[in-house]
Amino acid sequence: MLKKLKSVSKAPALPLVLKTIVLSGFLVWIKFGDGSRLIHVFLFVSLALFFYLQPLINFRKLLFSFLVFLTLFLFFVFQQTAPLSHPIFSIMVVFGLSAAFYLILGIKNLIFVDRRSFYFLLNNLLLFLIFLFFFSAESHFSLLNYFLFFAAVFLITGEFLRFLIAGQSSQQRLLFSAFFAFLALQFVWVITFLPVGFLNSAALALFFVFVLGDFVIHHLSGTLNRFLILRDITILIVITILVFAASRWSL
Repeated sequence: MLKKLKSVSKAPALPLVLKTIVLSGFLVWIKFGDGSRLIHVFLFVSLALFFYLQPLINFRKLLFSFLVFLTLFLFFVFQQTAPLSHPIFSIMVVFGLSAAFYLILGIKNLIFVDRRSFYFLLNNLLLFLIFLFFFSAESHFSLLNYFLFFAAVFLITGEFLRFLIAGQSSQQRLLFSAFFAFLALQFVWVITFLPVGFLNSAALALFFVFVLGDFVIHHLSGTLNRFLILRDITILIVITILVFAASRWSL
């Protein structure tokens, strides 16, 4: 087992890059090409699953991130919302999904040395894509959208806590994940009433959950103090002011 772990950790990054390029090209073909989209989607999911399971090592550790990645892919392909129909935003989502897949494979297959930092980046990237799809939806007040949002945030938050913070029981992770997802849901509900645009709304929501996640990490690690609280609140206020200043306030 140790030999297997060492061989995987020393795997070159080139196969990882090639897999990401192949999947990204397939994604572009599905989104902008012609033909039977259902067949292409089935092939994409099968290929992504094959890449993810080769090798099988750590396949459970990032399973929730991978499932959220596939769900975001399906939304991107089948949801024809006006904001994301623009070529620039579509290309941005393609890059975001490709980067997420690259990070998932790199972390799972032990290619990255500092896996905690890369996982933190992956988690925030997935959250940003979730917010982007939520705020670009035609109707923000759909119960299905809220349910899917809560479920996605709940799953990757539980994975986040399990990956970055040791010594927790499953009950504690379940409680904190549900509380985190609930607060994020309330915050995005408030943001839907602000005329700041879907991109700025997604950025504002990301900064909020970033600060909230920092609170959770320090609280569970026993390092939360008044300085950290004031620092994070100040950062959130400054970022909020910058987002509002950069937004077009038109109803």
